[in-house]
Amino acid sequence: MKTILNYYLKIPLMLSILFSAITLTSTDIYSQNPEWINFTSGSDVKAILDDGKYIWVGGCGLTRLDKTTGKKVFYNKANSGLLRNSISALIKDMEQNLWIGTPGGLVKFDGENWSVYNKSNSSLPDNRITAFTIDVQGNIWIGTYNGLVKYDDKIFTTFTVNNSGMPFNFVSCMMSDPEGNIWIGTTDRKRNFALVKFDGENWIVYNNENSGIPNAIINDLSFDNKGNKWIGTYGYYASDGGLVKFDGKYWTKYDLAQYGVLGHRVRKIVVDKDGKIILGLDVGGLGTFDGTNWIWYDSLPFNINALTIDKNNVLWIGGYGGTLSFDGKHWKQYNTGNSGLPSNGVTHLEVDLEGSIWAGTSNGLAKFDGLDWTVHTSENSALIANRVDALTIDLKGNPWIGISEGVDSPKGGLAKFDGKNWMMYDGRNPGYSTEDLVFTLSVDLKGNILIGDFFGLMIFDGKKTYTMEEALVLALNKLDNMEKKIVG
Repeated sequence: MKTILNYYLKIPLMLSILFSAITLTSTDIYSQNPEWINFTSGSDVKAILDDGKYIWVGGCGLTRLDKTTGKKVFYNKANSGLLRNSISALIKDMEQNLWIGTPGGLVKFDGENWSVYNKSNSSLPDNRITAFTIDVQGNIWIGTYNGLVKYDDKIFTTFTVNNSGMPFNFVSCMMSDPEGNIWIGTTDRKRNFALVKFDGENWIVYNNENSGIPNAIINDLSFDNKGNKWIGTYGYYASDGGLVKFDGKYWTKYDLAQYGVLGHRVRKIVVDKDGKIILGLDVGGLGTFDGTNWIWYDSLPFNINALTIDKNNVLWIGGYGGTLSFDGKHWKQYNTGNSGLPSNGVTHLEVDLEGSIWAGTSNGLAKFDGLDWTVHTSENSALIANRVDALTIDLKGNPWIGISEGVDSPKGGLAKFDGKNWMMYDGRNPGYSTEDLVFTLSVDLKGNILIGDFFGLMIFDGKKTYTMEEALVLALNKLDNMEKKIVG
């Protein structure tokens, strides 16, 4: 399932997954002559597909990566049959044809030949493709701005308000369930919304008049291990939206306000392996539901920016109001009035090897060992700026931070603290060639530092240069090998 709104909300998650994949391939960080390697993609990635042999990456153009050789082929409008360079969705059918969604129409690629489908030569109701899904019979379902399309390997069948039970034409999201039903989130320009179930013959429309669904965007869909459908909605106003469960017969609407939750905008629904529902809200926090009991981390004094758990299983929460700790029974708040925090704007939290909490703030970095606070700023250390934009702890327990004077300021860089001394990387260091602001940091299993900035990725491994595509190919090959060993 894919939604237009969820694309923007999931960007941080996509980066996190990509960083995790790269960590499986990197080499040792420590060498006598370390160097920094820059990784840039040149565009944003909107779709990734692994077909076993190749990895297909869609963004501003289409890249095919051979997982065995690492060879890559780049396709764009100038050298292929692509209608546009902007790729919005990718999927492969049972015959291994690649289907590519673009703002200009649909493209099929069989490995040699390109076939183009748009409003001028097919029954597509709109050239702007929003989503794909495949049902249990292998049919491809295509969501557009102006209707739903089914392709059964022979013909395109278009469903709109004029010839089907679709109440509106814009498809915001869709998913196929194990029974083969297609579930579709849809809306119009008048802020009317509905959830539609299509079993191949019958259309069932659920809206705020005949079900427990509020009149809000169907933002996320998830199915639990009992077959229940969980619908997350996102209203235009904070009081709209909410969470609904549908068991196929009865609707259960969860009044989140009774838990003291500030808003009803559901950003994300996740079902874990035990069937527990994990819910994230736009305002008010997050919670878990085991089918009987809710556990809410709500009614917080601030919205959540950062979460971490220390060695004593204490939950730490950071936001624009300071830091909270929760041991399962008791809450404690830390701010500039009762602690050593240099600012109440806490953006990042990490735990080091000794169990100390490191808090990145808008005005410096703070360490809390359970008793004392130690603050590092540009006034008492070698830091060139105070705003912490990223934070991670390496395998030796050293904090690495991305710092700046703000997004619009050119002054910033990367800093490492070894417990005594700070080392700054800001474009003037040999081997570190960028002055871009650092927004994401991670460390892999071998101690390599992964850095995300405005223009792409960097890996500091000390020995070898990887492009982003090469690292991704190697990571997926490593995963394949691990899977073969487990199966074997």
